[in-house]
Amino acid sequence: IYGEDCEEAALQMALEHEGIAATQAQILNKEGVDASVPGIGPGLSGDPYKTFVGPPNGAQGADFEPGTYFPTVARAATDLGAHVLASGRGISPEQLYTDIENNHPVVVWVTTDFRYFQARTISAQGDQFPWAGPVEHAALVIGIGANSVLVWNPEPTARPGLSYTGKSWVPMSTFVATYATYGDMAVVLN
Repeated sequence: IYGEDCEEAALQMALEHEGIAATQAQILNKEGVDASVPGIGPGLSGDPYKTFVGPPNGAQGADFEPGTYFPTVARAATDLGAHVLASGRGISPEQLYTDIENNHPVVVWVTTDFRYFQARTISAQGDQFPWAGPVEHAALVIGIGANSVLVWNPEPTARPGLSYTGKSWVPMSTFVATYATYGDMAVVLN
């Protein structure tokens, strides 16, 4: 719905899978929005572990991007009635595959072009978190095949730098690499 709310769109799809109707505006309301800064980035005060940082309909720049990370998405999911099985960084691809095989939708943090980027650690409001530039993206993983995962990307149409759109099978090697950019960050719903 908004230009920079892929996390909320991915969560909306996951909630729908669990039989919970929620709009992206409702999800943003549960997360809170800190529009006092343009987005997540080095030297900026917004903390994506506490709120959605930047205007959801804003734009990205060379050193920032609007968005949020797992704590706010998990909190919004719980507040909207979902059961969160796991959330955080360090959730291995193998664990995700097991969760997916058990029909649990998984919101994952990847990059817009599904390539690995070396993230650096930045700080805001006492928290430290990964930042890899204005390539941060969230999608929903909903299926697993022999050598690929089925990703439901909230970006429905191709645009420059976006490799997989809509529902797409992504090779596991590609998924594992892009998923590693943000330290294997995910929210798993039951």
